[in-house]
Amino acid sequence: MPGRTRTLVAIDLGVGASLLLGWLTIPLAVPHLVLGCVFAVLVGVHLATRPRRLAALIRASGRPRRPAGTRKRFAAVVILGLAAIGATVTGFVQWAGIAPGPANGLHSMTSGVLFGFAIRHVWVRRPILLQRLRRRRTPAA
Repeated sequence: MPGRTRTLVAIDLGVGASLLLGWLTIPLAVPHLVLGCVFAVLVGVHLATRPRRLAALIRASGRPRRPAGTRKRFAAVVILGLAAIGATVTGFVQWAGIAPGPANGLHSMTSGVLFGFAIRHVWVRRPILLQRLRRRRTPAA
């Protein structure tokens, strides 16, 4: 498997694993916080390793008219991004003790939306993910 594909697969798996493990460690404050930070960093790396896709998404945000399918995909990615930002910010606010009551509810809500849209994102992108994983198993010539 080429180096770039191996890197993309590792980042994809890291993002998914940190999100899942973060959800599983909700009762444990420190591991949950550490995994939340790891998730936030890996999402940034995930976006940075896809500059053309990110540039196309930014260009598409300025277009007033898009086909229906493109609008739905764009809306889903925007909601996923906002939920990731919301979960990270509310997690830090809750951890810092700035607004414990409201932050707790907002963190739970944004995390739930994030988890749901992350599952949708993986489901929609599964052909590409499966292609990368198959390419990874193919022996070198």
